[in-house]
Amino acid sequence: QLASATSSDFGLWSPEQKSVAKHKVASKVLTMGWSNDGQYLALGQYDGNVSVRDKGGGEKVLIQRDGPVWTLAWNPNKDETHDVMAIGC
Repeated sequence: QLASATSSDFGLWSPEQKSVAKHKVASKVLTMGWSNDGQYLALGQYDGNVSVRDKGGGEKVLIQRDGPVWTLAWNPNKDETHDVMAIGC
């Protein structure tokens, strides 16, 4: 699946789709990254929020930080069944 972002929305596309599914966001997306299993997309935003979305674009988790989120990365966690996310503000 492919993701892209603008100042007001982000888009998701997969080979099965004929068009890009767009989803509104409250603040400009500065960075984004897929989880290692490809099931979740994290969006780092200018307002300090990190929005974790599923493959359909639905928000699953909202993390609030004190400043713009300039970078983020998912890292596999060998001791747990989920990944760990590093966030840079």
